[in-house]
Amino acid sequence: MHTGEHGTSYSKVLGIARDKSFIIHRALGRITEGAKWSDTNVEGKVFVMNEGAYAASVPIIMVDTGDVNGARHSAADASPDEDQVNYLRLRGISKDEVTDLIIHEIVSQFMDSLPSEFVHDADIVKTLVMDKLLRQ
Repeated sequence: MHTGEHGTSYSKVLGIARDKSFIIHRALGRITEGAKWSDTNVEGKVFVMNEGAYAASVPIIMVDTGDVNGARHSAADASPDEDQVNYLRLRGISKDEVTDLIIHEIVSQFMDSLPSEFVHDADIVKTLVMDKLLRQ
């Protein structure tokens, strides 16, 4: 939320829906009347990993002034590439293992893109995700 002039914000939300999970990503970028020349960007991407899972991305931008540098939002839904899944399945990897590999790759790419001050926390989250995937 921008309340002062010349503010900048960027928000990225990533979600993964698997099995029978249900995910709704909602994010808000707001530029108030006193926040002239501000810039806000809200980006959401959700991955639907298999049948029975549901995901939706609903970014919202609220702008109370006509004098802004930018106000953008985007939303994307993605599914695993069928050709890649079949390629791995033909090499003896089970459907669940393929899903686990894809989830690991998505999480790793996102964590690796975080600023350096979050590296320690990102490593902890990656370890938790891998432990969960390997125990199944």
